[in-house]
Amino acid sequence: MTGMEENGKNELTVNFDESLPFKSKIAYGLSQASSGILSGIALGSAITFYYNIKLGLSEEWISLAWV
Repeated sequence: MTGMEENGKNELTVNFDESLPFKSKIAYGLSQASSGILSGIALGSAITFYYNIKLGLSEEWISLAWV
């Protein structure tokens, strides 16, 4: 029997000494934020268009839904 079988638990430890530079973290965060903002605008426009044109909901009710 090995030591792991005797203890009854399977331990796996991995040590990484690498880290990303701060500039890379900032660049990644900014790109994800801009992507999220643009996706939100596009999705919001599509939903607003759908409610207004397809369902015939008035602009006042749509604006209340966004609040």
